[in-house]
Amino acid sequence: VIIFSCCLFPFCAFPFPFPSLFFGTPFCKMPVREGTLKIYDLAVRDSLKLQHTEHHEVHIESVAFANGGCREAFVAHFKQEDGSWGPKMVAKRYLRSEAFLDDYVCAHMAMECARAFNALKPYKPVDYLVPNQILSSGGHNYSMEKFLQGNWQKHNNIFGHILSDKRTPNAYSHFTYVF
Repeated sequence: VIIFSCCLFPFCAFPFPFPSLFFGTPFCKMPVREGTLKIYDLAVRDSLKLQHTEHHEVHIESVAFANGGCREAFVAHFKQEDGSWGPKMVAKRYLRSEAFLDDYVCAHMAMECARAFNALKPYKPVDYLVPNQILSSGGHNYSMEKFLQGNWQKHNNIFGHILSDKRTPNAYSHFTYVF
């Protein structure tokens, strides 16, 4: 399965890199923050319908490991109920506060495209990460996503350049343009 996580708006194009190793501040030195996690209903496409909120302690890396025109990406961990720190997450800090709704609607559209593409039984199916959690902490809003382990490869760009010989990502990009 090929998983996509990026914003489809050309002015916010941010193909998100997920490096196999993160070289930054050691986890134990990350600042601990309090935050409110807002979880939105994925069944609602064109607006944000809040399902519920949770209060958490969270470690958010102080230096972004990637950035783009709309967001900066940080490594984060939530404190679990047993006091341990949970799995590695990605906290994407928005440079414009209203950008989350744009990403949310865009991701839903991409998810619909992925379902339609997969219905055609491609050689490899695609999936899409839909951001539905916002963490408010320290005066900033962060979109929270699972951290995907592995090497990241860019297959094409918003200008139509094909950067790899992989067929599925490029076929999916063309399909979404026609769809």
